[in-house]
Amino acid sequence: MQMLIQFVKSFENFMVWIKQQPAESEESIRRFEEIFNVTKQTHLLRNIQDIKDELCMLEAVFQDQMDVLTAAGKEIDIANFQCVDGCKVEEAVRRCPHRSMAFVDQSKKHWTQITRMQAQADQAYDTLKDLLNLKQQQANVLEARVSRNEAISSGEQSKTIMVFTIVTIVFVFTSDFCHNNFHTAHR
Repeated sequence: MQMLIQFVKSFENFMVWIKQQPAESEESIRRFEEIFNVTKQTHLLRNIQDIKDELCMLEAVFQDQMDVLTAAGKEIDIANFQCVDGCKVEEAVRRCPHRSMAFVDQSKKHWTQITRMQAQADQAYDTLKDLLNLKQQQANVLEARVSRNEAISSGEQSKTIMVFTIVTIVFVFTSDFCHNNFHTAHR
């Protein structure tokens, strides 16, 4: 989230600054590339995906562990499990910290934490993807603006060249006309 806020602030500062600078300056190009560089976010995206994959593996391990412990716990309870502390009474067995269901509860706790971490990783991944999309869209908009400004500038240059060409033709024609009239008048 901080990256997104930082990007928005940098972009706003860049837009204020760029209005005061020529679009083709080296500094404007450098700042543009600095703001819209996606290398850091791409590496983070890849790392988050790796973390998500590892969390999925851990989730599967804890899920399997809960299944095995639940099945084993039922069998142990059926066989009148005797606690290592010597608990023999059925009620004492239920309260015994060494009973199999305590391990299931602990695995559930870890599984819940893994699930929470997966949700956080998904949120971070989605936020980074949104930031990358935003950067791409803003870069496209800015490139379109620069292209439009260059097209306008090119059109103005074309008009200037056309006017210069017309003026040159007129002057050449009039100078030839005057030159020819001067020679015919003095002959």
